[in-house]
Amino acid sequence: MFNDSSISQSIFYPRFRDSEPLAASKYYTEKYDCDLAIPSYLGIGSCVCYTPLVEALSLKKGRLIKLLTAPLNYYKKAQENGYAIWENNPYIETIINADDIDPNIMVEVSVESDNFCQSRHIIENICFAHGLRPRQLRGSLFLSHAEMQWGLKTIAHLKCPVVCICPYGTSSGLFHSKKLFERV
Repeated sequence: MFNDSSISQSIFYPRFRDSEPLAASKYYTEKYDCDLAIPSYLGIGSCVCYTPLVEALSLKKGRLIKLLTAPLNYYKKAQENGYAIWENNPYIETIINADDIDPNIMVEVSVESDNFCQSRHIIENICFAHGLRPRQLRGSLFLSHAEMQWGLKTIAHLKCPVVCICPYGTSSGLFHSKKLFERV
């Protein structure tokens, strides 16, 4: 197992770490023959911010990548597919469940975000830590055909454009904010 004396500290208190950025990720991706390790302790919105990194790495390598991650906690609690964000991503060949190997892997990978440079857009920060530049500053969702059909049927009765706001997000503006509706 990767040995970082600061791992024993709680993962919920941000701080700069003593280790180099991505030390645990590099260790585990090499050990388990993967291309990229992505934390699973993220919210869905934060996880979507990693999709440009997956794309950039796949394009740089010129092939589909092997991803080391675990089911997102949100989905585990709901007893749903924990890989919904990654399952239909066209840049991923294989998903390796880190929890099946050792549940501590994702703890160690998750705390590494404390060492990310926080000077720019979150997607730029994530990609920069991996030596990559994102093609665009927005995440992507890759839905199955059935999910797309369900989504279109669900919103068919609404006036377009539809503005979607995550009620649990911590970085979005307030619901009553006029800025949210200026372009609608």
